Amino acid sequence: MGMLLDLIYDILVLIQDCITYLFLLLTLLSRDTLFTGNKKIAYPGIPSFSPEIFAYIRNRDMDKYKSFQKGIDQLLAEGAVQALRQRNDDGGGPLILAAVGQLQFEVV
Repeated sequence: MGMLLDLIYDILVLIQDCITYLFLLLTLLSRDTLFTGNKKIAYPGIPSFSPEIFAYIRNRDMDKYKSFQKGIDQLLAEGAVQALRQRNDDGGGPLILAAVGQLQFEVV
C-alpha cells in the first residue's frame, strides 16, 4: 500500500510541475528574465537604423478599420516599420510609415 501511495504522490508532483511549467511557458516572453541574486543583468541593446524609405498609408475600406489598425499596431510593435505624422497633425491625417528598406514595405 505504501508503494502505491508513493507512486500517486509522485504522479501528483509531476502533474503540478507540468502545470507550473506550462504557466511559465505561456506567461513569460523571450525578453523576460528570471533572476535571483544581487548581480544585475545587462543586455546589449537592439541595434536600430535610420529609416530611408517613407510612404503614406491610409485605410481605403472603412468597414475593415479595426483589422487595418490591428495590423499596423502589430507591425509597429514588431519594429518592422516606424510611424510618423506631419507637424500639427492631431491624428486625423494620413499615417507616414518609415522603413529601412523596401522589404519592410512588402510586408505592409
